[in-house]
Amino acid sequence: MAEYDARAATYDTTRSASPSTMAALLKALGPAEGRSLLDIGGGTGNYALALREAGFRLTLVDLSPAMLRQAAGKLGPAGLVLGDALRLPFRQGAFDCAVSVNVSHHVPDWRRHIAEAKQAVGDGVFALQVNTRENLEAHWLFDYFSDAKEPTLAFHPQAEEVAAVMRSAGFREVRRQGYRFEDRADGTFEALKHWPEAYLEPAYRRNTTFFRRLQADVEREGIDRLRADQASGGLQEVMARYEPMLHAVGDSTVFMGAG
Repeated sequence: MAEYDARAATYDTTRSASPSTMAALLKALGPAEGRSLLDIGGGTGNYALALREAGFRLTLVDLSPAMLRQAAGKLGPAGLVLGDALRLPFRQGAFDCAVSVNVSHHVPDWRRHIAEAKQAVGDGVFALQVNTRENLEAHWLFDYFSDAKEPTLAFHPQAEEVAAVMRSAGFREVRRQGYRFEDRADGTFEALKHWPEAYLEPAYRRNTTFFRRLQADVEREGIDRLRADQASGGLQEVMARYEPMLHAVGDSTVFMGAG
């Protein structure tokens, strides 16, 4: 979590709760009606705040003290818990529901992450937002950073594997919804694919794990080619090749586990 402690002060300069992601989460969770909700790995509290405003009673758990301090400025200190997504400090069935937004590829064991969420909600609902291998294979940016494709995909399982792990964890009902980003509010690597100009801005690149993993010369070369293609119009041709795949699988996926 040292990386996120270091990024906490600038994280919200390019990150906020995406209405596109929120719509998918709320569809998975069902009506708020004052239900208790655990935001696992909730960081600076962007989604926790949006979910609280939607009517849920929020608890946020995160392993980064610096991120939690930022969250406290939005949510107040109540309901903020320093804790590990792989060892949640709550009794079984403590919450009516839980969410995890863009967390699974950051934890050492994403399967354990799902199992811990199941323990926390008991027979309740868990909404898991992840970028599956299929979602990332549909990303045109790898045309500019081809050597980074397989190392990146290694962090992201296929959709059917995620669904199978959720069923193995004990969720009797598992559904998934691929969705498209209609906004660039949550400036993740995946969310920005429809706004390629954002990749040319250093502030956005610094706030994405993908670019932070790249060597400086690799990043510079890829960005130079991207800038040239954007200026020439060639980028539109590259993006168009990926559009049928994006239409089929979506930019990202929310899985719902219940029961």
